[in-house]
Amino acid sequence: MTRRSAASMLALVLLTAACAPYRADRGLDRTITLSIDNRELADMRIYLVREDTRILIGTVNGFTSRIFAVPAFMLGGNAQLGLLATPFAGTDELLSPIVTIDGHQQVSWRVERASHGASILVR
Repeated sequence: MTRRSAASMLALVLLTAACAPYRADRGLDRTITLSIDNRELADMRIYLVREDTRILIGTVNGFTSRIFAVPAFMLGGNAQLGLLATPFAGTDELLSPIVTIDGHQQVSWRVERASHGASILVR
């Protein structure tokens, strides 16, 4: 093999490697499971709260439960977050305590005024 063909082959291999998608496991495929049990009459919007940012996760009708799968990339690394429930009608907001999430975990939150939104469990 000549130097020119060896250089061409090397350039082709490097170009192919550079164009290949980066597939290192950075945890982007992980999900956090949020289980919300709405014990209020009102339908609620559920938000994930991180620092000063609210991210709408979805809605849970009154007296029902719902499970949400949240991609871990929305949380960043080890995330401290809270959950916020706001009714469709009214101004009362219920905020969970702040919890730390760091992997394939499940967060269960019982939304009710009696406990001031404080019933949260991380598994």
